[in-house]
Amino acid sequence: LHKHHHMMAPQSDAVASDVSELLTTLARTCEDGNHWCFKSELLKCCGLKDEDLHSIVKRWWGPQEPWLDMLTTEVALSLGLQLDLSSELGSNWPGAVSQWLDESFAAASQLPNAAPPSRAVLVQRTKPLATKVLCKVRGVEAPAEAPKPLKPVMTRTAITRRSFRPSLAKIQTVDCETCHREYSHKLGKCPTCFPPERRSSATNADCKTQEENRQAVLQEWRNIESAPVSDKEWSTIQGYLHVAGGTGGVGLIQRPKGIVAVKRCLPEELFAQRLAQALGMRSVDMRVLEYFSKEGDALRSWCRSASMVVREDSMAMRKVLKHDFLCIMEFVTGVGMMGMEAHNFLNKVRETPAAQTDKDHSQSLWYELGKLMGFDMLVNNFDRLPLAWTNEGNLGNVMLGSSVGLVMGIDQAANAITHPDGLATYLRRVQRAVRESLDGAGPAFNSVQEAIFNNTGIQLTPDELRELREGVHHFVKAAVEPKRLESALRMVSEEVKQCFGEGLSAPKVVESISFMISKVAEAMKSELEASVNA
Repeated sequence: LHKHHHMMAPQSDAVASDVSELLTTLARTCEDGNHWCFKSELLKCCGLKDEDLHSIVKRWWGPQEPWLDMLTTEVALSLGLQLDLSSELGSNWPGAVSQWLDESFAAASQLPNAAPPSRAVLVQRTKPLATKVLCKVRGVEAPAEAPKPLKPVMTRTAITRRSFRPSLAKIQTVDCETCHREYSHKLGKCPTCFPPERRSSATNADCKTQEENRQAVLQEWRNIESAPVSDKEWSTIQGYLHVAGGTGGVGLIQRPKGIVAVKRCLPEELFAQRLAQALGMRSVDMRVLEYFSKEGDALRSWCRSASMVVREDSMAMRKVLKHDFLCIMEFVTGVGMMGMEAHNFLNKVRETPAAQTDKDHSQSLWYELGKLMGFDMLVNNFDRLPLAWTNEGNLGNVMLGSSVGLVMGIDQAANAITHPDGLATYLRRVQRAVRESLDGAGPAFNSVQEAIFNNTGIQLTPDELRELREGVHHFVKAAVEPKRLESALRMVSEEVKQCFGEGLSAPKVVESISFMISKVAEAMKSELEASVNA
C-alpha cells in the first residue's frame, strides 16, 4: 500500500524558526505533489514527536504505516491551507491531497482484519496538532483546551409539575372528532388518526426516481450535437442538467442548436487547453466567461427561468454559476476509459480490421493515447495516466470514441512545480519515461499498463505497448522544438492573462507554469539527444 520507508522521528523539540522555513520544508517533503510521509524531517520542523501521531493510531485500525502517512498528510494539509502553500505547490494542490487521502483511506479500510475509524476522526485528531505547530512558529501561546462541561445533576426535587405548567398553558389543544384525543392545533391533524409518513423510504424512492430521470436524459442528450461555444445568446435555453464530479460538477445546458457544458474555470485549465491546441492536440473547445459581465448576468437570469430535469439541480447549478470565472465548453460524448463500457469498446476496436478503416483501429488508438501521455508530462497533468507519477491515475479523464477524436483528454490542467527540489525530482521522472519510450518497457510504462488493466480489464499486447511508446516519443520529439514551444507559450500566456486579468493570481500562475514547462522541455530534449549519441 505504501512504498515509503517509515523512520521513527527523533525526540526533539526543534521547530521551524519562522513561517517561511515551515513552508519551505512542507514543499520539500511533499511526495508527488499530493501527500506527506511520516518522516523525521517534517516532524522535527513542526516540533512534533512520533508519539503525537502513534498515540492516535489504534491497533484495531490495522497496519500503522498507512495511517501514520495519512495523519501526517492531514497535519500538513491543515498547515498548508492556513499558510498559503499554493505559492510553493500551485493552486490545485489541496484537491490532489484530498484525492490521495480518500484513495489511501479506502485502501487501508479494505485491509484484512481492519476496523478503521471514520475520515472525520483523522481530521478531528490532527487539528489540535496543526494549531500547536502554528502557534509555535508564530510565537504565540497555544489556546488552552476547553474543559469538558459537566452534566447538570437533576434531583427529583428540582423537577416539579409547577415548572412545566407555564409552558403547557401556552399550548392550544384540539379534540379529535374521530378518536376524541387531544393534540396540538399546530399539527393540523390528529397524529393518531393520521400518523406521519416514513420519510426515509419516500426520500430514497424519490432520489432513485430523480437519478433514473437524470440518466435517461443524459442518454438522450448523448445523441445531440454540441452547440457552438461562441454563441452568447442565452435567452433560448430549453433546459439544464447538473452532473456531479470534479470541483462542483458540470452544468449541461440545452439550446436550439445543441448542448454546451458550463463549469468553474481556473487559469491552469485554460492554459493546458490552449497549449494542447497550439501543439496540435485535439481537446475540448472552451472560452472563459466572467461573473460580472453582461453575458454572465444573462446566463444566470435565463437559467433561473429555464426548466430543470431534476428538482435538486436548481441549487447545484447556482453553485456552479457563482464562480468568478466560468468555462463555456464544447459538449463531447464518448466512453470514459473506465469500467465495462470501456472494456467492450476497446475489444471492439481490437476486432476491427485495420484494412476496413483508415484510422479507427487499436494501433492508432494507443498511439494517440501515447501522444496524450506525452502532453500530460509536459504540463504535469498528473490526474490521468501514471506515467511520470506514482498515483493510480484517473482514466475517467480519457474520452474514447467521441465524434471529434478517437482519444481525447478532458478535465486537464497545467500544474506548476515551484520548489527547486520538487522540480528536480519531477524532471528525473520525465527523463526516465522518455528513455523508456525509446528503449522499451520499464517501471513507468509498467505502471501505465497496470492502470489500464485495473480500469478496463484490457491487458496490452506487445504491439499495443509499442504504439503507446511511439506516441509518447513522437509527441516529445515534436513538442521540444525550441521555436515552436516558445511561440506557443508566449501566445498562450498572453491569452490567459488577458482572460483572467489579476484574478485568481493569474499572472503569477502563468509565469510559474511557463517556467516549469520550459524546464521540462529542456529535460526531454536532453534525454533525446543522449539516446541519439548513445
